[in-house]
Amino acid sequence: MNEVSNTSSSDPERATGVADSTFRVHIVPQFHYDAEYIRTLGEYLEISFNNLIEAHRILSKHDNYTFLVEQVFLLEQFFIEHPSLREDFAKWANEGRLEVASGMYAMACVNMPSGESLVRQLVYGKKWCADHLGGYEPRCFNNGDCPGGHRQMPQIAKICGYDYFIFERGVDDHERESEFIWRGIDGTELKTSWLPLGYGGWRPSHGSGNDAKSIGKAIETLKKHATGNQLLLATGGDFRYPDESGIAAVEKFNRENDGVVAAYSTYAKGQGQIDWSVASVCENEFNPDRQGYFSGRTRLKQLNRKLERMLFTTEALSVTSRNISGIPYDAERMDRAWKLALLNQAHDTIWGTISDYSYKEALVRNSRATIICAEIAHRRLTAISAAIPEKQPSEVLVYNSLPWERECWVDTVEHLSDDFNSILFTTPNEVGERRIECLKLPASGYILHDFAKISKNSDSSEKAISFEFSQEGDLVVETPTHRVAITAKGAIREIRGIKDDLLFTDPEKPFFNTICHQSDNGDLMYCYESPLLDTLGKGLEADITYDPCPDGTGVPSKSGNKRIGKTLFSHKSNTQTTVEVENGDTTRRLVVRITGRLGNLGYSPKYINSGGANIEFTQRLIFYADTSRIDCRLTTRHIKGRHYRLRAIFPVGLDANATTYHEIPFGEVERHAGEFLAQNYIRCEDETKGVAIINKGLPGNNVTENVMMLSLMRSAYQEYLDPCETALEEGETHLFEYAILPYSRKEKTDIARIALEFNTPPLVFVGENRLKDEQK
Repeated sequence: MNEVSNTSSSDPERATGVADSTFRVHIVPQFHYDAEYIRTLGEYLEISFNNLIEAHRILSKHDNYTFLVEQVFLLEQFFIEHPSLREDFAKWANEGRLEVASGMYAMACVNMPSGESLVRQLVYGKKWCADHLGGYEPRCFNNGDCPGGHRQMPQIAKICGYDYFIFERGVDDHERESEFIWRGIDGTELKTSWLPLGYGGWRPSHGSGNDAKSIGKAIETLKKHATGNQLLLATGGDFRYPDESGIAAVEKFNRENDGVVAAYSTYAKGQGQIDWSVASVCENEFNPDRQGYFSGRTRLKQLNRKLERMLFTTEALSVTSRNISGIPYDAERMDRAWKLALLNQAHDTIWGTISDYSYKEALVRNSRATIICAEIAHRRLTAISAAIPEKQPSEVLVYNSLPWERECWVDTVEHLSDDFNSILFTTPNEVGERRIECLKLPASGYILHDFAKISKNSDSSEKAISFEFSQEGDLVVETPTHRVAITAKGAIREIRGIKDDLLFTDPEKPFFNTICHQSDNGDLMYCYESPLLDTLGKGLEADITYDPCPDGTGVPSKSGNKRIGKTLFSHKSNTQTTVEVENGDTTRRLVVRITGRLGNLGYSPKYINSGGANIEFTQRLIFYADTSRIDCRLTTRHIKGRHYRLRAIFPVGLDANATTYHEIPFGEVERHAGEFLAQNYIRCEDETKGVAIINKGLPGNNVTENVMMLSLMRSAYQEYLDPCETALEEGETHLFEYAILPYSRKEKTDIARIALEFNTPPLVFVGENRLKDEQK
């Protein structure tokens, strides 16, 4: 019989009498920590502190015991409360008995935050480990409770110093091997393990005589997926209290079984002993999963994207200010703002699968980070303005944070709804009459502009917009690049290129850019018939859902599990279309206003009777003479109704074999039909033309049967998150911003750059303003 040697490393390779053919089981004790979910941040910290104290006791008593902690935020808060224990944890980390994996600041959803945010999660986490755990550096990117990830994860992990990747959810095939080489879109390869039994694969029952047998059952399952003789077996679960009795169970299992040696270990040790030369190469991604969270509590997604851009802009502005006025970079406050943002990217938080209490706390954290950024930016802009001797009192400073020259429109009242401008910097009377100007801005720099004077660009006749009403009642808008026909009901019937006569819309579905109200009885995790999944019985596999443009017939999905219920469309409701003249100039910028109401949908959802739907909406379509981009600003007032999803619908006139691409952090990938998470844009194109839909914090994107769809929000409820009333969105008002970009394949179109510009408005600064008054 084989026994585990009692060494400080508890490495299976140190066990005596182990043959090369012996299966070596690396048991990794842990508990999964949700920053907030059913309970609040404070409640979960108290539970987790008790768990860490017990882990400390067991680690102190048993030299062959190991433990894993997922997230740095938890350890950071724990050491604030228990500073005397930090030295012990640092010692165990450097002995290989304590593993921090992945060591993100918070376990973020890897699909929804930006690539910059993911890197910051890892950089902040690794730096904290080095500073507080004696130079310890995490090596394993443990993705824990999150869907497996997009195809840029290998490059991101490798660049940030990780050797291995581990995940549980979103696997492409639940029968696949558990070890493989994951190849990213740039060719980067990462040694990856999938956990067939999840992060709680074996759960000791506090001294039950069946614990040794349950180890054996878990091992038999792991053997079915293993490519070699090294097996990773996580033990624990959500907030599970560490179980000392498991140590005796492991010893008993080893005494009673030949050909298998089990020992407490870490993910990094186990993966370091796998023979990766025999592992296959995988070029898939591990998405999508749980599409319900893509648009539940949509405000959190929108605020995250705005805050990401605010953080980026504040950092860029700080560098510019330092170079001009010598003001040092405010590292302490910027770190504080970043940490608040990173905590709000914890998977359940940014998904919105949290209770009302936690939702409100997340909104407060976002506001705190916003105020920090705004105050830092205000002081830097003030310093820059003061350092310009030739600045005239009527001139306004306009700052571009992006590292390239750009030409963009600046609205002195709305400022493209950017948080900096709309919350902090200007009021209409500070710049006089409302002005809307197209300005050329330098890379990472500023210009001085007098909005009181008429810009010469406004008088340009080289590029102009015209509009007229056709005999059929359509409003026809013609820009230098496209001709757009809008029906009296507010739907775009046609988008056609001026130069090449390319048709971008589907003539058989003349309702491009309409709003769809679709009954949805799912919860905050899953759409439609919660908790029935197309992957029912598999659990961890990617949830590929047949989710086409709804037609209201209640046709079941291809799997037969999900049904698409009753539907309301804006182009079939009470709507009014008008042309809005802004700033007295419609030659270079034209606004079309569409107002209406979605209502009188009398259905009875499964959980809570909606009593009908009543949503008022106003959409502004903004056309430009300088770009083919059409900006959409949709405001909705949710007066009544529950259990539905609101989507923007775009039937495109492309070939049946058109290809779909989604932007992911630091790249883009081709994807099949269905809803996935996208960063700033999604594009669909055939051999001659394409259409891109650019979003601002609206990550749920879908292309099915040549219809592009953007999920705006969901009204959903999750009983076990009670209270969860705010997730139903009754009485709320929302602003959704997105853009339409038709393009010809003959012309070079940098969609990623255009999308980033749409998400990054310039700053407009008039000097001392209402911030000063508010601080009084």
